[in-house]
Amino acid sequence: TLFNSCGRSDGAAAVIVAAEARAKALGLPILAELKGWGFYGNNPAHMGVAPALAAPVALKSAGIQFDDLDQIELHEPFAATVLSIFKLGKKRFGHDWAVKFRAGALNPNGGSIAMGHPLGATGARLLLNLLGALKANPKAKHGMIAACAGGGVGGALVVEKRG
Repeated sequence: TLFNSCGRSDGAAAVIVAAEARAKALGLPILAELKGWGFYGNNPAHMGVAPALAAPVALKSAGIQFDDLDQIELHEPFAATVLSIFKLGKKRFGHDWAVKFRAGALNPNGGSIAMGHPLGATGARLLLNLLGALKANPKAKHGMIAACAGGGVGGALVVEKRG
């Protein structure tokens, strides 16, 4: 519930998105390339499962399969939503989120329950954690962030590690 969510949620984050030529001209490190994204809206009464529904849209946009993902950052403000995402993702799309979790590829440094999710900075926090996990894993190539939002909306974004 709202009252047992992580209290450690103050903070801010920023991400610079630029064309490759511009990033190079500014001398910025290129950590990843944006490969695809997607959104999905479902019944607001089931708002927590939307990441499982947005993930296939993002994966199709990126041209890769769920099994190609080496790292995932899943916004999970409530433990029950994670269990629902695991169940729905596997049942409807064959996406085995639980296997990714057990392998240490999903939220390897803790997710929103453990770390918090500052209002307005959840997506940036997810992406920065994903980029850190991709960098720490020398074999990793593709990563995805996925999040739910109030009102039944879910979004997902796929990146490919660079550098």
